[in-house]
Amino acid sequence: MWARLRRDRAAVVGLAVVAFVATMAAAGPFVSGLNPTAQVLALRAAPPSAAAPFGRDALGRDVLARVVDGARFTLGGGTTATALGLCFGTPLGMVGGYYGGWLDSGIMRFTDLLLAFPYFLLAILIVAILGSGLWTAAGAVGLTRMPQYIRVVRASVLSVRREEYVEAARAVGASDLRAMRRHVLANVMAPIIVLGTVGLGGDVLAIAGLSFLGLGAQPPVPEWGLMVAEGRNYLFDAPHIMVIPGLFLLTLVLALNLLGDGLRDALDPRLYR
Repeated sequence: MWARLRRDRAAVVGLAVVAFVATMAAAGPFVSGLNPTAQVLALRAAPPSAAAPFGRDALGRDVLARVVDGARFTLGGGTTATALGLCFGTPLGMVGGYYGGWLDSGIMRFTDLLLAFPYFLLAILIVAILGSGLWTAAGAVGLTRMPQYIRVVRASVLSVRREEYVEAARAVGASDLRAMRRHVLANVMAPIIVLGTVGLGGDVLAIAGLSFLGLGAQPPVPEWGLMVAEGRNYLFDAPHIMVIPGLFLLTLVLALNLLGDGLRDALDPRLYR
């Protein structure tokens, strides 16, 4: 798989960008030596300079420091949402696809109910009920993404549950839980990994959108979507306040999509040329 992935230049570039952002999120706040909340009011909306390569925002805060510190909130929120969707959607999809019957019908009707609402509007509704905040927004986005994982996993399980190796495991006395964990799950991991990678880009963008609307991260948290919202009133006077975090957000989401496409091809030899 790694050999096939390395030959996809777009996927390698996406992986490098994601690794860079992840490193920045993990180590940036500790090695940059910059304070993302320090205000220098005399330098409000100052353009990029040697002292502040990305300039300063409307309160005189260093945009570079805020972008570096905000990576852990943007990527962390998206990762949390994706993990919640995976952790709840995968078991439900496996159980429904494996057992079928009334249990499968009940899970799919629940999925249809969630899909009846536009996912972003449903996330806004959940945040409005529970209260705004980054992690509330991550939970709401994770819940709205869950039907995608349920459907993909269920469809994959339906295609492998009658395979000979699953029947053989049952014949030698393996329990349903062991058969699902050792044989079914192992053979449906490829679409789960691809969907999770591509879905992470969408979750990052959704959380940034909620923060932009004031329903996600709250000031002074330097989440990239919130930084874009804070700079929108200065688009013509000091465009760097809005453009720079927007470019970082765009680059991260694009990289995740490229990586997801590369993983899809690498994990399915039938698609590889």
